[in-house]
Amino acid sequence: MELLVPFLNRDNVSHHISISMSNILTYQNESSKQEKEIEELSRLLDALPTNINLDSISIASQLFDYLLQNLPTIHQYRLLSSCLNFMKIEDRLQRIKTILLLILDNEQTVQLRELLCKLLNSIEYSTSLSLDFDWTHLETAMHYQHDPKFLTYIWRFFSKNHQTNLEQILVRTLPIIKTNDELFLFLLIDLRSTNVFVLMPSFWYLIQRSLGDSTSNNDRIRKCAIYLFQQILTNDEYKHIEIKEEKFNRLLILIDEKTKQFWIDFIVLYEALEDGVVHLIKPLLTKFDRLLNFSLEYGLSLTWLFILLQRLFANTSSPLARWTVRWFFNSMKLPDNQVENVS
Repeated sequence: MELLVPFLNRDNVSHHISISMSNILTYQNESSKQEKEIEELSRLLDALPTNINLDSISIASQLFDYLLQNLPTIHQYRLLSSCLNFMKIEDRLQRIKTILLLILDNEQTVQLRELLCKLLNSIEYSTSLSLDFDWTHLETAMHYQHDPKFLTYIWRFFSKNHQTNLEQILVRTLPIIKTNDELFLFLLIDLRSTNVFVLMPSFWYLIQRSLGDSTSNNDRIRKCAIYLFQQILTNDEYKHIEIKEEKFNRLLILIDEKTKQFWIDFIVLYEALEDGVVHLIKPLLTKFDRLLNFSLEYGLSLTWLFILLQRLFANTSSPLARWTVRWFFNSMKLPDNQVENVS
């Protein structure tokens, strides 16, 4: 707190910060002086009480732009954040739009985008209400960005006050993008409701692809998918969901009172298979017959059953592998009219 002793009032503090910011810009060609000035100003900013209310500082916008153009480091986070707070509201909103666009820009360095995500995370969500943001930038980025980390920061920034815009983007992109499942799962989880999506075939194809995912080096995709699925199964709003397959005369999904036990068995089996503990899986194998018979009786897509078999094959246990092969060849002798493409 001794750093604050020379400043007897807010005007003194604002004046000192303004001069220090001006010095940083003046020392553009003298790196050692500039670094020292940045370090001293950052220490002062860290020492300021969180509830202090300072007037806007006109040079803050100029310093923010300068730092951004010169690839700021994580050590300059506090200074960047303070520059935003010292701006007039219209200048702050313009810089927030710049932050959003840079995060969406795949050509920027990972380090810069991570820093800007941290900066965005420190901004009040209510600020988004005053932003004139072009949503096409976000929608376009969803087509080619496969790292969900950056987009989810932006999504969360808008999610509290712009649910309708975000839902509309997902409704348009979900049916046509099939190579970004992890991102879509994260975005769906961040929405307050999935009401709009549970009646879309593309949503259930996403759930099926993700539950059966075996290419990922981690299990995040499967965990997100089973989480979303369980949220739907336990939500009283979704008492009846019935969607036909797009290519076959079978039901893609059927959730109602008569399918309750089917989905309970499915979840129990899936979670046991994910855990991979052999002695816990073996007692549950008898459920496969019940699931198959139910699927055939009600015309439910066999993809759900094949998801479980795929997870069973992923287990390294030889006895489980032998059981799976025997069960498959003994049970999957289907009439021609019930054969479907389950790849």
